[in-house]
Amino acid sequence: ITGFNNATATVVVVPCYLNSFPVTTIGSNAFKDKTMIRTLIICDGIETINSNAFKNCNSMDKVVIPDSVTSLSGFSDCDSLSNIDIPNSVTEIGNYSFSGCDKLANIELPNNVTSIGDYAFFGCSKLTNITIPDSVTRIGENAFGLCESLTNITIPDSVTSIGDFAFASCTSLTSITIPDSVTSIDVAAFQMCTSLTSATIPDSVTSIADSAFFGCSNLTTVYYGGSKEQWNQIDIDDLGRGNDSLHNANIVFAESPSDSETSSEPQSSITNSASSVPAETENAATASSGNNTVMVVLIVLAAVLAVVVVIVLIRRRRLKR
Repeated sequence: ITGFNNATATVVVVPCYLNSFPVTTIGSNAFKDKTMIRTLIICDGIETINSNAFKNCNSMDKVVIPDSVTSLSGFSDCDSLSNIDIPNSVTEIGNYSFSGCDKLANIELPNNVTSIGDYAFFGCSKLTNITIPDSVTRIGENAFGLCESLTNITIPDSVTSIGDFAFASCTSLTSITIPDSVTSIDVAAFQMCTSLTSATIPDSVTSIADSAFFGCSNLTTVYYGGSKEQWNQIDIDDLGRGNDSLHNANIVFAESPSDSETSSEPQSSITNSASSVPAETENAATASSGNNTVMVVLIVLAAVLAVVVVIVLIRRRRLKR
């Protein structure tokens, strides 16, 4: 379907067949600016909803999406949309999918989604929390930018790429945990998250781009999964002092100096025990040497005594003659 000419319809049913031909795709801009639509029902058999398909349908507050849809986009600036059920068949949340949906407060992403596109939820100012399934590998540029009510988000270990400005200006977000699968934090990823007080960064991260934490004025603690030496090796881009908030925070290392001191005590004990072994061996050797000397003296004395006895016996025999 590439277009819709009824400007007054309040309920729209997208058919599975049109002129006896199966319908699999709703094209870009097909229902754009149809502001009278309140209810949308998409028949089973539709597989793809393209970008801007229902853009600015700002009266639409109910949407039914079938299990046949695998690629979802096209609901940007639907100002009345507060809730939507996404079927398990969907594997891709496309670019600008729900961008500017001011009333969207709750959404559950199915477990088969692998990618969240650029600006997918940008400006969803009422969205309070969202769980990203562990099938997702990519979070696109500005995917959750300006989600001002977002207080909690869980990023799974499956995610390997977090795009530029991905969570920029999420002003209610208080903490963030970067998974071990991420190696770089991109430009302005958490810029202007003014309520952010703590961030957990794994030792897998090797670079933090410019302004990644710019304007995070309340960031006080960073929990780092490695040692101080590893932290110092991270390539932190300081162009324009965009990561001052990160530098000013207290960095808590997984391996603290006190841990190192504690772990070294048994080594010291082992060393002392080991060093006492040669001393004991030396003492044993000295004692053994002393015993040998005594034995030699006794043998010599016995030999002398035997010689004396022989001489005495010889003299007695001579006297008898």
